[in-house]
Amino acid sequence: MHRSLLLMAFLARAAAAADQGPSIVVTPEMGAVHAGVAAPDFELTDQSGHKIRLSSLRGSVVLLAFVSSWCPFSQAEQPNLGKVFEDYKGKNVKVVAIDVKEDDAGYRRYLAREKMPFPVLHDPTGATTLSYTPEHALPDFKDRAKVLVTANLVIDRKGVVRFFTLVDTVDFDDELTHARKAIDELLAEDAK
Repeated sequence: MHRSLLLMAFLARAAAAADQGPSIVVTPEMGAVHAGVAAPDFELTDQSGHKIRLSSLRGSVVLLAFVSSWCPFSQAEQPNLGKVFEDYKGKNVKVVAIDVKEDDAGYRRYLAREKMPFPVLHDPTGATTLSYTPEHALPDFKDRAKVLVTANLVIDRKGVVRFFTLVDTVDFDDELTHARKAIDELLAEDAK
């Protein structure tokens, strides 16, 4: 009987979490960068050698994905980033990935896995990634840049973070369902 009650409680919590969206949403309590604040600006180099500055994308909705070659969740999400790019083509939505604190070989491994039709920026020192890392999220991670591996943000046309989630390794959203919902909500706001 006790196990049944525990299972029912677990299932109720899981159902409630599913209704609320992604389970690891970055909150103000976790740190400075969260939904409702301006996204920190940066400039990094993409796979073609072009420098990309986040602020140059103002006026567009931006899906910003933090990725790595070694993370299985980044690998699973990778083809779906390309699908988001294709699905929102012509709707003024930009997809940008940032390879988190890898050497050139790791960055190239990520790029070689699948053709990426959008900028994949290289952050070899992790400095840009750290500017987004909430200081109180996942405090046991010693390498703070790794907190953001497979994190996703949606940034509105004014440069404000509207959605920010860390990877949920239990209920992983490799199809970017929650990020797509945030993008769709912003596009609907613009249509009003």
